[in-house]
Amino acid sequence: MNQEAFSKIWIIILAVIFVVGGILAWQYFKVSEHEDNKIGNFKKQEILELDKCINIPSFSYNQFHFEGELNYLQKINCYRDFFTKKYDSELCEEIGYVERNGDETDIEKYFCYTGAALDKLDKRICEKINVDSRKVTCNLVVDIAAGYLTDEKEFNKCSDLFYDVYGCYGFLFQEEQLNETFCNNISQTEDCYMGIAIAKKEESLCKKVKKEKEECYEFMVAIKEKRIFCEYIGVENNNLLERCYQKAAVAEKDETICEQEMSDENSKTNCYYNVALAQKSEILCEKLKENMRIDSCYLNLARITKNEELCEKISKELFYNYSIKNECYSLLAKIKKNEVLCEKSGEDKNDCYIEVAKLKKDETLCEEIEGFGGEGNLKKEKCYLEVAKLSGKELLCEKTGNYKEVCYVYFAQIKKDETLCEKSTEYNKANCYFELAKIKNDITLCEKIEPYKLYGGVDNWTERKDSCFMYFAQLEGDKELCKKAGMLEDSCYRELANIKKDETLCELCENTESSRGRCYLELAMIKKDETLCEKARYKDLCYSNLAEDKKDKGICEKLPKKESCYFDVAIAKEDESLCSETGSHKDECYRILALIKEDESLCRKIEKEEYESSCYLSLAKIKEDENLCENIEGERRNICFVDLAKFKEDESLCENGRVYKDYCYLSLSRIKNNKGLCENAGKYKDRCYKSF
Repeated sequence: MNQEAFSKIWIIILAVIFVVGGILAWQYFKVSEHEDNKIGNFKKQEILELDKCINIPSFSYNQFHFEGELNYLQKINCYRDFFTKKYDSELCEEIGYVERNGDETDIEKYFCYTGAALDKLDKRICEKINVDSRKVTCNLVVDIAAGYLTDEKEFNKCSDLFYDVYGCYGFLFQEEQLNETFCNNISQTEDCYMGIAIAKKEESLCKKVKKEKEECYEFMVAIKEKRIFCEYIGVENNNLLERCYQKAAVAEKDETICEQEMSDENSKTNCYYNVALAQKSEILCEKLKENMRIDSCYLNLARITKNEELCEKISKELFYNYSIKNECYSLLAKIKKNEVLCEKSGEDKNDCYIEVAKLKKDETLCEEIEGFGGEGNLKKEKCYLEVAKLSGKELLCEKTGNYKEVCYVYFAQIKKDETLCEKSTEYNKANCYFELAKIKNDITLCEKIEPYKLYGGVDNWTERKDSCFMYFAQLEGDKELCKKAGMLEDSCYRELANIKKDETLCELCENTESSRGRCYLELAMIKKDETLCEKARYKDLCYSNLAEDKKDKGICEKLPKKESCYFDVAIAKEDESLCSETGSHKDECYRILALIKEDESLCRKIEKEEYESSCYLSLAKIKEDENLCENIEGERRNICFVDLAKFKEDESLCENGRVYKDYCYLSLSRIKNNKGLCENAGKYKDRCYKSF
């Protein structure tokens, strides 16, 4: 009895313990879950805000001419605002791959780092950008934002950029609060007006862009998403016109434009392809005729929508030994940071795991890499190397096999620790000390660099040690250090001569023909001193370049063949009196100067009819003067009147277009939004009415 009662008591006690424990556990896990959600929501919020910037299109699907600059300001300002909220620039590393023209690129990280650098006004962040030309852009816009550019010469730096020249000028106007009249005060007036037209999205400014007016209107199609601006492009400029209509089709997401405006099947197919991506339409992908196009369309749709189910629609067909299906799964795995998708990427599986491991900074994924012997092991070792560098885990170097020395060299530089150089041999060890010498600004480390065996079997190679002393010779401006530069001694004197602008250093070069002659050539250009050309290698090139730079015809007299030199000087000086001395370049000389000076009298001096008509046509469009069309013979005369009719929005000029008259009325009806003009559109009449 007592035993039974005792048992019941224990059952009750245990029940209470379980109930209370359960409640406490539930509360604990509920709190933990709540905390996790808080953390998760914060990260999710960051990602959502980053996505806002990422989703601003920087390039069209077909990568037309400088398309990236259309949203240049919008993108970098978006990222700048993001980092104003105290987020760290390291978040830029979390951005996955963005595909450009079929290739993976870090272009989105470039915009991200530029935005972060702008917010902090810190050019050190620009150093994280991999592409040198983009790094230059980042540094320049930070200078603009910080107010370091103070005069015309500095403002002209935008013109040195290749990719972002228009975006740079647009950014300049935004930061400095300048108006467009400023463009008249700098040398790159055309680029400047183009930049502000794009930045302000004002098509009226395109009229101030003379030589590239049609390109400016082409930009407006994508910016304002209206095809009407294509109508301003000249009849003769067929490639630009079709490119413009392709942009219009994408901007308006309208495949009928492809059917109406593309001249051949290949152009139509390209157009349909781009519209399919713009519409995110599987149906349009299916309408493409070639299997490779269809599969490529599904691939890019999968990328845009992040939907791996579209990968299943891709055929297993190989194109030039390349599987689009495998690429699709591999790409989605990287975009979504989901290694599970790597299993479906076939032969691309190992590379897929490497990329996802890098993005997640997760070395455990390296173990998923398969393959026996050479390639499989190398890829696994490369995976550990990349993760070690990205995660900062030095211990992973021990797993990098063939890349172990490279790994330790990397951490030696990061930690500024020369003892890690000793874990490497031959070239890697030499390079480690060289890089550390530069990082620590310590010339004594140059002495630790030993000769090594060069790939290919050359013993006692000393290039790294020689480069080290050459580096410090330039840094300190000390010619005595060049004597320690070994086989680079001549190069050292040459570079130092350029830095110090001292031709006496050229005489120290032992190789007279190559090193000494090149030294004088480079110094002649730097000092703009033609007397040095006599000692220079490529003497004629030296005189020719200096004649153009100094706009001095007299220097041309020293050349055996003077015509090309006279041509360069004539253009540089804008002096048409020299054109008669340019030989076979005479007509081109008059044509170029006629456009530069906007002087039609120079067109009359051109002998070849083709050059003369081209001169009048270009000048008529620049000056918007239809009277100049009267000087043109043949078909170009008709084209001239039609182009002017569109620029001036004057349908009365269409009557002079003759064979192009119908097309002229079609374009004017769209530009002026005047349906009544369709009655005069002749063979384009039905097409014209359909536009409305």
